[in-house]
Amino acid sequence: MNLTKANILYFDANKTIYTRGIKEAFERSCNSVDFFSYDEFNRKGIIGKVDHSSYTKERESKINEMFNYIKKRSYDIILIKAPFMIEHEFFQRLIFHFPNATKINYNWSSVEKFDFLPYKKYFDIIYSFDIKDCEKYELNYHPLFYLPEFKKIGLNHPKKFDISFIGTYFNKGRYEFFQDFIKLLNNKNKKVKHKFYFYSPNKKKNLKLLFKNPSTFKYIGSNFLPLNSVVEIMSNSVSMIDYPMDIQTGLTMRTFETIAAGLLLITTNEYIKREPFYDSERIKIIKPDLSDFDFDFIHSYIPSWDPSFEKYSIDNWIKNITDL
Repeated sequence: MNLTKANILYFDANKTIYTRGIKEAFERSCNSVDFFSYDEFNRKGIIGKVDHSSYTKERESKINEMFNYIKKRSYDIILIKAPFMIEHEFFQRLIFHFPNATKINYNWSSVEKFDFLPYKKYFDIIYSFDIKDCEKYELNYHPLFYLPEFKKIGLNHPKKFDISFIGTYFNKGRYEFFQDFIKLLNNKNKKVKHKFYFYSPNKKKNLKLLFKNPSTFKYIGSNFLPLNSVVEIMSNSVSMIDYPMDIQTGLTMRTFETIAAGLLLITTNEYIKREPFYDSERIKIIKPDLSDFDFDFIHSYIPSWDPSFEKYSIDNWIKNITDL
């Protein structure tokens, strides 16, 4: 399909730097794009928090208002993420109003985390970032992307940190991994400069951690880091750690951001060996128990950029998933 003439309708769970990036990439490549997040419909107002019937009416009104707008327009492609966050009737209405539009579903969570399979019937093509899901459920595999803000940011930049991590903390398996990793850092004879930011909005868990393990608590933050802070940390780092959730095999967003930045990627995800961009000089796969971890390969790494990795930019990502 010629994207330059295409009109796009895009739905996602909420508004993030990544949904913004997808929308802006469509704006650069397509004729027009309309974007809506389910959060706009699902968010409860003050009255809705105490009166469920009022919330239901308000939500239905917002959805109807959106449909009154889009049904007057024409779309060639409808891209939908996180379909499990909205009811089936929503997709039935989309099909009714836009029977000829190509309906694409992309998932960057596994079926085990969020089961999107009951929604398969509404789409012409379904993509997933999870390799095992694609093999098990006969889905189309397509990895994630990087935003332009991360391209080459690690090159020719003074380094403050040997190794860094930014991400949620209390994911399955990740908590135990970083408990062990912090112990490894503390036991290391030579000083390893590091920067960790563990996002954890759960105040109850954070309080328990404060008393149970104060050395880890100092890395905890209750808010997502803004994009400029993430870029600053990564540009000042030699390497980034990637520890995906135990229930997913897909390559994380941080994987692509790290490689695009020119940094050394340290990951526990062995599935990365299947990717055409895998290079043992740029990507170090380690065991979750850290038995094979060696700090020396960090100190010897020189940040570099591989021009072929341009293939994984957000602009190429939207072209690839819509090239049917």
